[in-house]
Amino acid sequence: MPTSDRPEPTTTTGIQFPPIPEERSVRDFLRKPCDVLTDALVAEFGLDLSSAREDVGDRASDCLIADNGERRLKVNLVDDELLRYTVDPDPEPGTFEVIEVDGFPATRFITNGGCRIVVGIAEEQGFWVIFEPGEGEVDDAVCRKAVAAAEAVLAKLPTA
Repeated sequence: MPTSDRPEPTTTTGIQFPPIPEERSVRDFLRKPCDVLTDALVAEFGLDLSSAREDVGDRASDCLIADNGERRLKVNLVDDELLRYTVDPDPEPGTFEVIEVDGFPATRFITNGGCRIVVGIAEEQGFWVIFEPGEGEVDDAVCRKAVAAAEAVLAKLPTA
């Protein structure tokens, strides 16, 4: 789509998000959310896809992979409003940032135990990835891994 035909960036609680470059859809994966992950990607987190648990719903589904310790990787797919309710209007300094993931509007949250990347892929569709390393400080390296997982999920989602 030519740049002049792109919709205006969306605003939520006064925060400016870049426009969605090309709508994607989570609908093909709502019944099997772990299918957006690959064995190779999960192995990069020191986890095993065979330990995945799925929680499937009509409008949202998630895939959780955890080891025996505290390390966890979770992907949540949402076919409903997303970025509108994932913005903390009063975040702690350094814990929230508007970013882009492969050109798609996203947010980065540093939580108590990990890093959450939320990506908008259509007006009312999106997903988030949470990586909790289980030990050590949650820093930029942890968030870079979460962004890499978000990029991999985005690559598997078809255009709408």
